[in-house]
Amino acid sequence: MPSPEHEFIVSELDRSLTRQSGTALLGIAEAERKKFDYGCLLSRDLSRPLVAQVLWSHPEGIDKDLRTLIHDDEATLKLYLVRNTTKHLMRVDEVVQSYRRDPVLSTKLAGLKPIPIPSDFDADQEAHRAWLSEYIDKHIQSDVLFGVVFGRLTSKDFELFHRHNGPTGLKVAILDVISNHGIVRNPELKERINYGTTGPIREVIAMLTGVGLAARLGDSVLCTPTPKGRLLLDVLRRLYFEWSRDDGWSPETALLLRALNVQDRNFPSDLDHSPVKASLVERLLIHCAYAERSFNAHLLEGVDHAAPKFYGEFDYSYFLNRFAGWPEADEKMFDDAEVLFFPSTRSNLSSEKKRR
Repeated sequence: MPSPEHEFIVSELDRSLTRQSGTALLGIAEAERKKFDYGCLLSRDLSRPLVAQVLWSHPEGIDKDLRTLIHDDEATLKLYLVRNTTKHLMRVDEVVQSYRRDPVLSTKLAGLKPIPIPSDFDADQEAHRAWLSEYIDKHIQSDVLFGVVFGRLTSKDFELFHRHNGPTGLKVAILDVISNHGIVRNPELKERINYGTTGPIREVIAMLTGVGLAARLGDSVLCTPTPKGRLLLDVLRRLYFEWSRDDGWSPETALLLRALNVQDRNFPSDLDHSPVKASLVERLLIHCAYAERSFNAHLLEGVDHAAPKFYGEFDYSYFLNRFAGWPEADEKMFDDAEVLFFPSTRSNLSSEKKRR
């Protein structure tokens, strides 16, 4: 029989993920739990099955829990919420280190995220429950979302994008083109954004690739999207959407701005003043407005105002067709081990299943 602490931790994990999905930057769907305490499907760019196990009892169960999690080949993200005692954490470390020492087994550690839970947590105390709820929120946001699903976008990346100067709106428009179409030829890019000056375009692309918001293919002019760049664009779209409705930031957006370390989170009253004197959020909104006004961007095209959604599936077959014939243009150009973004691996597994 699970303890009240065990049950509360599982319920808070579900509540936290559900709350984070309220940003409309990712989707969450129920999934079969099988042998685990919790299971769901996280949708953003591609679907990532997530499973979680909670251990609140004696450390003797750690070996079985961890090996079951590690060897689950269907899950991409594997959370282990474990009691924070020396015995518990020592055993977790021993098991993990035994896998790291084996070149073959070490690859199975990808996606494993241990989350220590204070050992004196008491589910009967309201203050403990409130604190742990916030604690789990922070770990889900940093370890799972910004640490993996959101492409490891950091507040520093957000700041570097914001600080880049140049024609107002150009960086948003180019990020929009790269995220949705990539860059195959510079003349095509210039036609898409209705802008022909090479210097500012080159500077924007250098900034985007330098921050990791886009990726250049070898020494060519080709630019491909990255999970981080797609996420930043969707954050901008969410901010622009809420500002266009003029009803203040939603709690989910305020949570997002805090996570990105935005100090001035006030809702702008207007965007008529110079971007030089504007706050970070105001400047980004001005860039969004000018991207639409001057560079043919359509940031909110297709967004359902009743039930907005700012994410989608990453159709890498579309980009493969766009880049066909170029050296190094294959599925591997989208692989990103840090964010568990492996289109080529997933495609190979899918083909193997079909052959069976």
